[in-house]
Amino acid sequence: MALRPRYAILAIVIGTMLAVIGWFMLSEVRELTDHAEHTIASVQGDTATFTTNAGSEVVISMEGRCKNFDRRPGGGCAREFAVGDEFLLNYDTTEPTHFWTGATPGGGKATGTLYSGIVLVAVGLITLLLLIRMPTLTRRKPPAA
Repeated sequence: MALRPRYAILAIVIGTMLAVIGWFMLSEVRELTDHAEHTIASVQGDTATFTTNAGSEVVISMEGRCKNFDRRPGGGCAREFAVGDEFLLNYDTTEPTHFWTGATPGGGKATGTLYSGIVLVAVGLITLLLLIRMPTLTRRKPPAA
């Protein structure tokens, strides 16, 4: 299979589309991050309770939530939350029942999409440059007579 310029152009087009999609996904994540707050929640049985910065108390279900996961492939929950545990919780100020722990939801996927698009564009540009420049670099000069 010969490397053709159309493959490089296709990589540039697909990479540009991925980068634009990643950019839009990041803007949505940024909007969520702009109106997100964090607080400490405490576990009581199958629920957890936290107080928002506005002063209202919110009760959320902890059913199916895991404290630590087993790192082995196929491993499940290593430790469940116990009564009295406290943990850092992020919540949306416009909808306090929308909460998460750890990084902002969607941020990893958006960043991965953006950077994979940037890398694909770079690979396409380098390949296109090499395809255009390589024939002139490898052309033999006629022997001197």
